[in-house]
Amino acid sequence: FPIANAMAKWILGNKELKTVLEPAFGLGVFSRAILSQNKEINIKGFEVDETIFGNAKEYFDDFEYEGTHPVGKKM
Repeated sequence: FPIANAMAKWILGNKELKTVLEPAFGLGVFSRAILSQNKEINIKGFEVDETIFGNAKEYFDDFEYEGTHPVGKKM
C-alpha cells in the first residue's frame, strides 16, 4: 500500500505522536501502515459498517468496543 505507507511516514514525523484518529477505519490499511513503522502508536478507529469492521479484526490483535456496535480500535 504505497500511498498509505507514504502517509504513515509523514504523520510519524511527529516524534511526540502517541495516538492517531482513524475516522474511516475500513480494513485498516492506513492503521496497518502506521503500525508497520511504529508498533507503539495507539489507533482510535471508527467504522460504521459492521461487516467491514468485522473483517478488519483479522488483521489486528487487540480490539476494544464501545457500546453495542464496534466503533473503536486500540492497537
